[in-house]
Amino acid sequence: MDTESDHSQARGLTALRPDKGVTTERRQLLLLTAVSAGLGAFDQTGGPERWVLRLGLPEGRTVEDWHLACNEHLKAIHTLPPARASADLNADLATLRRQLHSSSNATEITELRRVMAVLSSLQANVLSRLGEHVAALRWWHTARAAADATGDLHLQLGIRATSGGHALGHGQRDPATVLRLADEALESAGDAHSTGRAFLLCTRAKALATLGRHGEAQATLQECRDVMESEPPAASIMPTVWRMQGGQLEYSEVWVNAEAGDEEATAEACERVLSVVQDYQYRVMSNLQLALCTVRSGGFLEGVRHAATTIGDLPAQYRTNQVDQIGRRLLQAVPAGERHRPAVVELRDLLATGPRHVGV
Repeated sequence: MDTESDHSQARGLTALRPDKGVTTERRQLLLLTAVSAGLGAFDQTGGPERWVLRLGLPEGRTVEDWHLACNEHLKAIHTLPPARASADLNADLATLRRQLHSSSNATEITELRRVMAVLSSLQANVLSRLGEHVAALRWWHTARAAADATGDLHLQLGIRATSGGHALGHGQRDPATVLRLADEALESAGDAHSTGRAFLLCTRAKALATLGRHGEAQATLQECRDVMESEPPAASIMPTVWRMQGGQLEYSEVWVNAEAGDEEATAEACERVLSVVQDYQYRVMSNLQLALCTVRSGGFLEGVRHAATTIGDLPAQYRTNQVDQIGRRLLQAVPAGERHRPAVVELRDLLATGPRHVGV
């Protein structure tokens, strides 16, 4: 996506702290989160498919059918290998596009555009997990355009925040660019009372932390908490995401505290993520963020070993681009004079193999 498209993200809105010397404590924290995350507990025989609703619907689905499909695709992303989830999304996106083109009912068209915004964002999410960044960015553009066409402010803000968060986490955009886009969206949104505003603040906090601006990142997280406590409205479609029930704030707290090297706060935030998040990727990533925090705090061997175990135990088809991105950031955090250590070499070799993505 070019610079003009980046700026359009904002323009479209106008319409509307631990003892670092005690390694035993580190090991206990890492072990606790590994057990809590349930790593290696994936059903590779197709078990998660029982959660996917096979509607067998005709081409002309009702708006209610499409809302249900959004929820089912979200559940599939949380449980299925990304290649499989992407294939299923492709099928429904094609059907939805045909229905949009054939409909002449203005109210239905607006509602179908809301569905298009959501399904496009889910496809961009999955393609990002697969490392298909160019295609993912195109789908993010489609999601934003569809949301803008609906006039649904809450959905517009949510899509932009989610897009920025994924671009940062998957390395599609540098943190300075993500920060700029989040700030532009916040400015354009003005005083809008929306859960989407809290989403944008989460994205902004992670970008600030990645840039080493830790005080600002913590202040932004507090602002996000304040917004959430006011119980702002959210987009009505796919409510488990847009109503802050998906652990966005909790994972942002993990990210921000890990970047600052605060092991205790990171471990506490990680536990909160594990208590609310069902998505396998975020449970694994939170565990890896704690390992990264351990490395930043001086326990590089513990952190590197834990990361290697975590990634190595992950079934190949569930190993996503963002999981590997955290692994690479962790390697970069290892002191240069220590990168010859066997544990570090093991992790580097593991990451060099890359994930193996399979579909059906």
